Amino acid sequence: MSPYEIISVAFAFFALLISIYTIIDVRKNASAMVELAINERITNTKEKVSDVANIMTPIVAKQNRTDDENRMIELYEKQLDLAIENNLNAYEEASAKYIDKKVDKTRFMKLYKTEIRQLVEDENLKKYFDGVSSQYKAILKLYREWEDLEK
Repeated sequence: MSPYEIISVAFAFFALLISIYTIIDVRKNASAMVELAINERITNTKEKVSDVANIMTPIVAKQNRTDDENRMIELYEKQLDLAIENNLNAYEEASAKYIDKKVDKTRFMKLYKTEIRQLVEDENLKKYFDGVSSQYKAILKLYREWEDLEK
């Protein structure tokens, strides 16, 4: 092999190493971006639930409500249900990313295990987590995986 061929092979090998390193680095960054997007969406949807609940509270707390106030409560309840569903959808999407191995599983579990348990076990949210008809299958799958004491 001539010196030029040796240099060419060395450069090609060096370029291969740089490519491999770049691929690994891009995957790490992509995972971090996915995790950031998950966190932002969950935070935003939790804030929306809180905002609607805060608006409703003074009217719901009133002893003697007018007909207009009762109609307002009905409208706020619809907004609250929508906000709750959006929040659960954010957790469902995040759980699906965990199942698909698109996020760091250890970090995800540390961040969301308690929150997911609280969602599934919350009496006010039971209608969303009926095991047969629930549309939140990924959340339920993680809940069972993480909370199964018989493992």
